Amino acid sequence: MPLPDSIPGFAKVSSGWTGVVSVTIGAAVATVTPDVDSPASVWLALLKECRLVHGGVWNGWVDTSGILTIQHSVSFTLASSLSTKSRCTLATSATGTTVTGTGPHQYGFYPLAINFTGHDRAKEDGVSAADGSGATPLIWGSGKGDLEILDTWVNNYNLHESLMDSTELFTMDFWMGGRGFGRYIVESAIMTKPGILADYAMLKVGLAGVAS
Repeated sequence: MPLPDSIPGFAKVSSGWTGVVSVTIGAAVATVTPDVDSPASVWLALLKECRLVHGGVWNGWVDTSGILTIQHSVSFTLASSLSTKSRCTLATSATGTTVTGTGPHQYGFYPLAINFTGHDRAKEDGVSAADGSGATPLIWGSGKGDLEILDTWVNNYNLHESLMDSTELFTMDFWMGGRGFGRYIVESAIMTKPGILADYAMLKVGLAGVAS
């Protein structure tokens, strides 16, 4: 079994979030209000907010089925509401040093194996801030990424259908446990069979990086 924080996968980015997720210790409350996010980016933001508000070491990860976990050395209460609760699949309220989701979060994909090659985003050259300082503003060029997904033929077929939905651009947050590796738009997706393993398939995905 892989360690909890070594499971890679990705989660779909969407709008229309409502509600919040919060972590309370005593009178201090760390709160995240999602906007255009994925369950992965919400969880990463919650970990960051907990470290800022409560201090100490916070760990968060997802297991192979997509269930979210957050952990701290001191007992805390995690509360969630509305679509933030349903999309992350959390309880309304739960208390402990380790709190786990009530089921797999929505819009998550955690296949058998992933090979990911990403290119870091970089500030665009030749652009100066409008305030006369000459500083390079926070304008990011689009990075590229290549993703190969090995899973059962059925799982990859269903994923391929989701990625190439003609009604919208599929945007994903790629992450592993408590670490994020960027936000990407799917540009292409091609399915192939890896040799004679008819029950399995390889899905090759071309990605364009966007500012997260």
